[in-house]
Amino acid sequence: MNSRNERLKIIIIGTQAVGLIVTLISSFIGGLYIFKGEWLYAVPISIIFVVSIYYLVIFFCREKENRRKKGYPPIFFYLFGLYAIMSIVLSFFVLHFYNVEMNEKQEIQSNGTNKINGVKLIYTSYDEQYNDFLNKLEADINSKITSYNNYPNTRISISNDLLSAPYNLDQVSINSIAGSTSPSNAVKTNIDIRRQGFINHKQKILTNENKINLSSHEEFIDEQKNIIDNWDRLQIGKSLNELNERINKDYVGLNNYLIDKTNNNYKIDFEIKNYINQTLMDKPLILASKHFGIGSILVVLMFQLLILLPYFLTRGRMFGF
Repeated sequence: MNSRNERLKIIIIGTQAVGLIVTLISSFIGGLYIFKGEWLYAVPISIIFVVSIYYLVIFFCREKENRRKKGYPPIFFYLFGLYAIMSIVLSFFVLHFYNVEMNEKQEIQSNGTNKINGVKLIYTSYDEQYNDFLNKLEADINSKITSYNNYPNTRISISNDLLSAPYNLDQVSINSIAGSTSPSNAVKTNIDIRRQGFINHKQKILTNENKINLSSHEEFIDEQKNIIDNWDRLQIGKSLNELNERINKDYVGLNNYLIDKTNNNYKIDFEIKNYINQTLMDKPLILASKHFGIGSILVVLMFQLLILLPYFLTRGRMFGF
């Protein structure tokens, strides 16, 4: 008899451990999906609720074992009400985990890939536009300096042009370039300085604006592509959120700088609305409604059964409730 009781206790402990581990993992990851990858919210909610349910189920099991003829004490029902509320919340997290993993994963990955392409387009378009501008600027300055040296009677007019946008040379620079042994090399040096300005601004947007250390936008894109393609559950929510922020902020920061430095002649050809479509990863109610069916019901029932299985397996007295 004792041997049977010991085996039953081992079974109860085993099922409780399995139930708690499954609940903790699925509710934690479901929380990460809901809170856009923020561990600050997902961790305490999953741990506090799971630990609380663990002790509540232990209490229910003991009450069942020691149940008196008149039934359970009032505290049992009060705590069971608390358990019901907490289990509903956890069921919500677990169901969201199930819906994302089984029903929405491919759509989320497709959406993430589209966002990555958007960020890539912003940076590559910026590079192409400022290089086109600088190449044209270099050719124009060379042409004007040649005329400046060959036709002295046009110098005032040419100087006025070079002093204004988009050339923005000062008179000292004009004289220095025109008087150098190789004006084309002097112009190239001036253009390289401007090019470095565009590069520096891109790096500022890439790092300082987002408070992370990256050497290039290609590095960021490769990093995010790896997260989304490999479905990194711990990072994907944060990745999607950061991609949206970059599409909005980086586009504005780079495009405004490009427009300003090119005298409104160049801009990034980009439509934000085509790349910031939201996924349902952080919208559990909408996602649950979208995929509601027998699968959702079974997931919730199985979750509840797994949590309460130790209570059902516990031997209680035959009298009373």
